Amino acid sequence: MKPDKTKTTEWWRSTACHMWRTYFALERDGFDWDKLSMPDKRIYAVCHHVFLKDFVKTDQEILQYYFTSRWGDDLYAVEDYSLKNSIPTKVIWMVIRRANRTIMEECGFLERKENNDE
Repeated sequence: MKPDKTKTTEWWRSTACHMWRTYFALERDGFDWDKLSMPDKRIYAVCHHVFLKDFVKTDQEILQYYFTSRWGDDLYAVEDYSLKNSIPTKVIWMVIRRANRTIMEECGFLERKENNDE
C-alpha cells in the first residue's frame, strides 16, 4: 500500500513555518546569541544561511512580510503584499512554498529536488 502523500508531506510545511517565524522573531526582537537555546541557535543559523544564499531581495522581502505577520493573518498578509507590490498571489505562495521546502532540505529532513517549485 502506497503512503498517502497528502498526509505525509504536511508535517514539514508546518515545521518549516515555525522555523521561519522563529528566525524572523529573533531578527525583529534583537537577540543575545549567548542567551539563545541551542535549538534556537540552530534554527537561526540554518535559516540565515538559506535566506541569504537561496533568495533574491524581492523574495526575501516577501518572506519577511509573510513570516512576521501574526498567526492567523497569513492569508491577509499575502493579499496585502500582493496589492501593495503588484505581485500575483500565486507568485508569493510559490516563494513561500519554496522557502519551506528549501529549509527542510537544508536540515536534511527532505531529499533535494531538482525543481523546488512544488
